[in-house]
Amino acid sequence: MNEKNKQNVKNDKTGKIKPSRNFCSPKNILLSFVVLLISLVISQQFSKFEPYAYSLPPAPKFGGPLAVNHILDNSEFLLKDQILGPESLLIEGDTIYTGTEDGTIVKIVNGKIVKTIVLSNDKRCKSKEDRLKNGKLCGRPLGLRRLNKEELITADGIQGIVKVNIEKETFEIVLPQGILIEGKALTLADDLDVVDENTVVFSDATTKWKEEDAMYDFLENAPNGRAILLNIKTKETKVLFDKLFFANGVQMFPDRKSFLVAETSMARVTRYYLEGPKKDQREIFVENLPGLPDNIRLNSHGNFYIALPSIRDPEKFDLKEFLAPYPWVRRIMMQLIPISVIEKAGISKYGLVIEVDQNGKILNSFHATNGDINFNTQASDDENYIYLGGLRSTFIARVQKPK
Repeated sequence: MNEKNKQNVKNDKTGKIKPSRNFCSPKNILLSFVVLLISLVISQQFSKFEPYAYSLPPAPKFGGPLAVNHILDNSEFLLKDQILGPESLLIEGDTIYTGTEDGTIVKIVNGKIVKTIVLSNDKRCKSKEDRLKNGKLCGRPLGLRRLNKEELITADGIQGIVKVNIEKETFEIVLPQGILIEGKALTLADDLDVVDENTVVFSDATTKWKEEDAMYDFLENAPNGRAILLNIKTKETKVLFDKLFFANGVQMFPDRKSFLVAETSMARVTRYYLEGPKKDQREIFVENLPGLPDNIRLNSHGNFYIALPSIRDPEKFDLKEFLAPYPWVRRIMMQLIPISVIEKAGISKYGLVIEVDQNGKILNSFHATNGDINFNTQASDDENYIYLGGLRSTFIARVQKPK
C-alpha cells in the first residue's frame, strides 16, 4: 500500500475514499487530558464521600400552629434584581445590613444601597462580574451580627471570621479559613452570635467539605459540624461541642447563658449551656421540624424565628429521607447524577418560617405558597415587618406582621 492509501480508508457503501482521523492531533490530546483531569477530580470526591445511614421521624402535619397560610405571599420585594444572595440580615431601624454572593457587605437605608464594602483586596475581585467569577478568592459572607458600635462581624464561608467597619470601609480577617482548631481545619464558618464585645460563638458547618461542596455534606449526613468559642482579641478558640449534623444558624438566649445551633440535615435545633447548673451540657431544643433549619434569630417578642429553606411535606415524597437508611444507594447516585442536578432538585418552591418560644414550643408559622419566595435562609423583624433573606434570592422580602 502506497503512502497515500495509508492515510485513507475506503468507505464500503459509497466506494469513496475518506480521510482517516488523526487521533494524535494536539486538539485530541488536549481533550483527552481534560477528560482525564475531570475524572481524577470526580474520583477524588467520590473517595471522600462516605454517607451515613440515618432516619428521621415522619414529618409533622401542616396543622395547628403549622397550618398553611399565605402570609409571606403578601411580601414586597426590596432591591429586586439589585442584590444577589442576601443570606443573613441585620435590621437596625430603617437600615439593613447584609452579605452578598459576590463577597460584599452592603448597607441599605430606606430600601436603597448606600454603602458597599468588598471583603477582599485581591485585584481579581474589583468588579461584581469578577467577584462572581472568582468567588473562591473573594469571599462569601453568611451570618452577620453587630459586634460593637462601629463594627460588624460575619461568618464568611470562604474566608473565616471577618470584622467589618462599613463606615470606614475596612475589614479584618480575625480567624482565617484553614486554621487548625483542636486538630481540625476551620472549613465552613456559617453563622455566629456575639457573647460580648470580645467573644463570639460560631458554627463550623462541616470540617470536611468547603463552601462550594456543601451539598456533599448534606448527602453524606455525617456529624462533621461543631460550635466554637472565639476570643476576638487573643484569637484563642475552644470547641464547645462537635458531632453536629451540618452546624448552621446560631442564636444566643437573651440571658447570654446558653445558645442555639441549627442541625440542618437532622431537622432539629440543639441548645448548649455556657453558664449555670447545666454548664457545658447540650440538649435537643426542638426536633422533627417541618423543614431543614438555617438561621435562627431572636424576634421582638422574645421568641425565635427559624427559617426553613427546605420543607418536609408529609403529603409529598421526600427522596432524601427515603434514601436515609441506604448510604450505598446515595453513593451510587453521586456517581451517576451531577451534583448540580441534585442540588437544584433539593430546592423546594415553598417558603416557610416558624416562631418558637424559649421552651422550644412552636407558636406560629408563616408560609409562602406561590413560589415567589423559596429557600429563605433567615427571618428577622422590627416593630412592623418581618424581613426575609435568602441564599439564592435576588431581593429582600418584607411583609407586614399579622395583627
